[in-house]
Amino acid sequence: MPIRQRTNLRTKSVARRPAARSSLRVGNIALAGVFAGAALLGACDMSVGQSTSSLVTVTAVPNPPLDPRCGLDAVIVLDASSSVRNYNNPPDANGAVDLIAGAGNAFLGAFADTNSRVAVVSYNADPRLQLDLTAVTTDSLAAGGAHGIAMGDPGGPQGPMSPTTGYSEHARNGSGTNWEAGLVYAQNVLENNGRADVPKLVIHVTDGRPTRHLTPDGTVTDEGGMAVHVAEAAEVADQLKASGVHIFAVGVGRAPQFSEELQATSGPDVFDQTQPGDAFDVVNDDVILAADFDQLEELLRGVADQICGASLTITKLSSTPEAPNSFAPAEGWAFSASVDAAAGGYNWTLPDAAPATEKTAISDAEGNADFQWQIFDDAAWGAGTVTVTESQQSGYAMQNRALCVRTRAGAVDFFFVNVSLPAGSFDVELQAGDDVNCVVRNRADPNATVPADIEVVKTASTNLLPEEGGDVTFTFTVTESTGNGSVELHTLTDSIYGDLNGQGDCSVPQTLAPSGSYTCSFTTTLTGFNAGFTETNVVTAEGTDENGVEVSDTDDETVVIGDNPPDMHMCKVINPEEAPASGGYIELLVYIFNDSTWSDRITIQSVTDERFGDLLDPANPLVADGYCTAGLDPGGSYMCAYTVFFAGGTPGDVYYDTATVVATDDEGNYVSSSYETELRVVAD
Repeated sequence: MPIRQRTNLRTKSVARRPAARSSLRVGNIALAGVFAGAALLGACDMSVGQSTSSLVTVTAVPNPPLDPRCGLDAVIVLDASSSVRNYNNPPDANGAVDLIAGAGNAFLGAFADTNSRVAVVSYNADPRLQLDLTAVTTDSLAAGGAHGIAMGDPGGPQGPMSPTTGYSEHARNGSGTNWEAGLVYAQNVLENNGRADVPKLVIHVTDGRPTRHLTPDGTVTDEGGMAVHVAEAAEVADQLKASGVHIFAVGVGRAPQFSEELQATSGPDVFDQTQPGDAFDVVNDDVILAADFDQLEELLRGVADQICGASLTITKLSSTPEAPNSFAPAEGWAFSASVDAAAGGYNWTLPDAAPATEKTAISDAEGNADFQWQIFDDAAWGAGTVTVTESQQSGYAMQNRALCVRTRAGAVDFFFVNVSLPAGSFDVELQAGDDVNCVVRNRADPNATVPADIEVVKTASTNLLPEEGGDVTFTFTVTESTGNGSVELHTLTDSIYGDLNGQGDCSVPQTLAPSGSYTCSFTTTLTGFNAGFTETNVVTAEGTDENGVEVSDTDDETVVIGDNPPDMHMCKVINPEEAPASGGYIELLVYIFNDSTWSDRITIQSVTDERFGDLLDPANPLVADGYCTAGLDPGGSYMCAYTVFFAGGTPGDVYYDTATVVATDDEGNYVSSSYETELRVVAD
């Protein structure tokens, strides 16, 4: 998979770092006080002066709460930089690789046979797709299985990867830490192969700050420094989060030293494994700090247990009238489940969290119907007997036994349950933390027919708009999904935009041939919303099959308004440029320019000087007089003027002095700019 070239949609960037300017835009500077500010501004062109800016932003897009249920699509992104390979506890050829593999397998084990799919990506300076989204099964986790190989199973048919180094699959030669590249690969995987309407998760495991990022053409660079590397990774993370993906940024070892950088790619809520009183919240936590690689396995197993607690997956297989003895996953079968356990000791999480004594789940395209519980009290849960009943369909005969596989604390066992007929029900016992998958078969009557049905898919041209808004094109595709008959599509409506007939190129009614599709789209403009605004709308397609039976389907899409970062630069003038050796008062003029391209007013938080200290502090003994405005509109400029005391020096000495201005925009994003000037000491 080639590294995807970066798009022009920029929601987070590092403020430009200009070299010494030959000219500076003044705008409407408010001149006040006793200094001839406008006349002195030209001194900012002096060759020794140089303005630099940097940006530290609050995460522009919130990390969406994680839906804590099985059946998710997840990507594990693994740092494979040299520091991981050289980790010397234990001091073996693989460094921390085997520890990471063990932790990854512990995480994956909780999702075996639960209709969950997990991909594995690794990176150093460059990324690698170890494994695309693949169903996590007992077989895939076994030695030689797809996930076993991807996580670095040395016994697998593809590993170890390098016979010269002995490194396992994801620990390969190369150095550098490119967070952005790993996240871009994760984004590609989920965009290209992710399923609609299932939770999506990225787990990024790293032991250090990024040292690389991608240029707009997709090549790798180490230029720009850490702030740029982090900002570029955060931009990709924002796009992932805007599309509904929850990101766990997992820092290992020295992680507390770069917690802020991890937060920039995830969110502000931090769980620290080293803090005894810290409780992990799988729904809302963003950053996870692991004590060391040795503790990573315990940590990730705990994460997985909270996501996928006691769960039961029914895999429905059925045959067709044409091939009654050939079974395949069957979609659209209803199963109800009830729990024989004391109330108050558990909550339902799948198929939904609403209180109920019985719930119904419908098998998906893979034939899976999922049930899951969050258990608070093991004693109240007890044996946890779950009674499952199939809603049988005419033309099919349910088989009298179901084959089940249970995963409990990493151990796997197989067993049969008897199906009570004609009721179509059976019992399964689950303990807290158990994951059970039962395969149920129905044989088709050779004379039966399957009715037609439809599926609608809604997509947006972008899930993330800049703060000023913009155009979004919504596309709708309705497909006859069974191939067994035609459907007359008579209604296409949107929860926000109403009847779509006549909007864009959408037109109904439409006739869908068996397995045929109809696609239309329309474009709308989203403006006037604050950063962080989220619009989620649902399309509903309705039709009638050849027998007059009503069929329908829904799909949703979300668009988020991002946060444009602020931009500013400054200039400083010392008047006079020469100070007497005996000392005395001099003037500092600080010019501030709001270069933000959007309607972000910036508020000045601090003006500091490395020689004269905090210029806004009224108790500063070196500042005799001064003033500075509190806020500045986009495109505006302002001059802050100060009288400061210079203690004196040796004639001929030259002092290089840097002032720094820090400001925030209306979303709380910080931007700073610095400017260096020189002060020459002359004889009195």
